[in-house]
Amino acid sequence: MLDRGCTLVESVFVAVSGASLILMMVWITADASGRYLFDHPISGTYEFSEEYLMVMLIFLTLSFTYVQGGHVRVTVCLQFIPKAVQRWISIFNGILGLIFFILIVVASWGVAMRALKMSVVSNNILQYPLAPSFFMVPIGSALLSLRIFQSLLGDIWIKKHQGHEIK
Repeated sequence: MLDRGCTLVESVFVAVSGASLILMMVWITADASGRYLFDHPISGTYEFSEEYLMVMLIFLTLSFTYVQGGHVRVTVCLQFIPKAVQRWISIFNGILGLIFFILIVVASWGVAMRALKMSVVSNNILQYPLAPSFFMVPIGSALLSLRIFQSLLGDIWIKKHQGHEIK
């Protein structure tokens, strides 16, 4: 059930991230064309791309990338380590990752709530609200935390059912 729910949310987030990437490409192309062809760039392109579109692209796809095995991993030494030890290392890494991303969720949620309460806006001429962008960080990190937790449960279940009880 957790897997199905996470997969559904990830599908929506990946679609939103894909749309943000397409919008970013079109907008930056239009900005560059306007700048070089008509000597009139689109105001706020850099800021909006940086403060909204890139945040969407990165944080909304964190858990999808994790599930696909797309995050950077250092595996050069794994071939020399026994499988049983590799599983313990995986569990340890999962616990550290889970703690790290839970801390990100807690800290970034506080920042996003303050931005919402204070009605923080961008510093450019458009002055759009930044709180929605700030909320993408804890939301994406929370979904990744759920996926790491789910992966940890799987690693522990496999370890336990291989005759190696976790003590």
